[in-house]
Amino acid sequence: MPIMFVPVICLLPVLAGALAVIVFEKLRKAPLGIKRGALIGALAGFFGSFVSSVPIIALAILNMNPFGETLSSTLMVALVLFITIGLDTMLAAIGGVLVVKFAS
Repeated sequence: MPIMFVPVICLLPVLAGALAVIVFEKLRKAPLGIKRGALIGALAGFFGSFVSSVPIIALAILNMNPFGETLSSTLMVALVLFITIGLDTMLAAIGGVLVVKFAS
């Protein structure tokens, strides 16, 4: 059942990066380059995924197994969160690049 939510989970960082670039472009009132769009998207993805991982880290420290019994050790939870933060950052950077590339 959780596998059904994978496309939604992968789409959210892309949308967050795209939204961050759109908002930044409106505030700046000037077009952005692809590198700057990727940077803004990546920063939005990094901070968003880092903030959302704080409750999961707290649950792991309290031994509440946020991912179930499969990933019950704190080291495995930290590894999964590290990978998730990296992937969210890359996906949000892609979203930022897509906005700069196709909205201009």
